[in-house]
Amino acid sequence: MSRAYQMDVTIKTCRRDRLDAIQEAAEELWPFEDWSFRDPRDEKSPELVLELRSDAQDNLRAGEAEEEFSERLAVAIWRANGQFCPVSVLATFLEAIPCEQYEFNQDAFERLTTRDTCS
Repeated sequence: MSRAYQMDVTIKTCRRDRLDAIQEAAEELWPFEDWSFRDPRDEKSPELVLELRSDAQDNLRAGEAEEEFSERLAVAIWRANGQFCPVSVLATFLEAIPCEQYEFNQDAFERLTTRDTCS
């Protein structure tokens, strides 16, 4: 049984030189398109993009929980970025709203990447 979801992803302070790789990694897991970003160049960190966002609707694969998907997405983004960056996934189950939001901070990075090496 498929379950329709709206997934909104926000990625903060990711590497500017890895934007294409980050977008491609996320798009392999969910049909994200129409990416937007806030990019006021910070003199302290010109190599970083302040915020990258996208959203899309699709169905979770059979048996996968929204939290599991969100974790897989965060790990894929970290791999593509080559290092930690804050990731937020807002998962809205379209068949029975409300939604759940998952925040991935430095502790989550350490916990989730010990299962799978982030490179």
